[in-house]
Amino acid sequence: MSSPAAATLARSASRLPHPGLRAYVESYLGYRYDVDEPGIHHGIPGTTLTVVLAIDRPIDVGWLGDEPSRGRYWTLASGLSVSPAAIYQDGCQHGITFGLTPFGARALLGMPAAPLSGQLVSLDQVVGLRAAALHDAVASAPGWPARFAALDRGLLALVAAQDRRRLVADRALTRAWQRLHAAGGRLAIAGLAREVGWSRRHLSQRFADEFGIGPKQTARLIRFGIARGLVVAGNRPLADIAHDCGFADQAHLTREWRELSGLPPIAWLEVERPFLQDAVEHT
Repeated sequence: MSSPAAATLARSASRLPHPGLRAYVESYLGYRYDVDEPGIHHGIPGTTLTVVLAIDRPIDVGWLGDEPSRGRYWTLASGLSVSPAAIYQDGCQHGITFGLTPFGARALLGMPAAPLSGQLVSLDQVVGLRAAALHDAVASAPGWPARFAALDRGLLALVAAQDRRRLVADRALTRAWQRLHAAGGRLAIAGLAREVGWSRRHLSQRFADEFGIGPKQTARLIRFGIARGLVVAGNRPLADIAHDCGFADQAHLTREWRELSGLPPIAWLEVERPFLQDAVEHT
């Protein structure tokens, strides 16, 4: 594996989506940075689907350690997974990325999150010609505010085009997903199943059919996401973070970090620090 790229992050920007999209879409992140040497940026898994609209040149990405999965995409959609991605960096990188909630998959893509689980596909394979129109509108807009506005319009149009009957997941699954998040991933699956009135086996199967991963994997990603935020903040010992996030000990946290990011926490933070700089917020 190549070493991660040295990079200088510049002219990045973030903004919340239109209010009509906030139940479905996380904050937009526009990025533009120069890479000094070719290498790999580690894309870590989380509890949102990933969408990328590349500008100037396609994104070069695959699953870490799986060279046959590597491809180049002007528009990328990827579902929930517990595998890290490898984003191959060389020269200027430029585009917009955002996360879709699993309920956003239904609202914008017209499908549950499950079919995209563990997949890296072009967005046009999911929404057809609308993907090209969305990409063209965003890529041709002059500057981040105009690009974010174009993204709002395009995503609102995707929502409007969907069959309203397909937008809502099963109420029990919605409740289970929300309970896991509210508990910070620290909720026994058997207890969660009792809450929604199902057996553990039935909950796990229905959950995976909707979201693409089971409740146990989802809880794992939630805990990891909370720990990641604390590690990036940089003001807590790893042992304390491990304890507060529900890991058995620091060694357990480190094992999880290796499996989900490809690197132990401190090494990951060191090589990813250039990509973690604060973006300028545009309202």
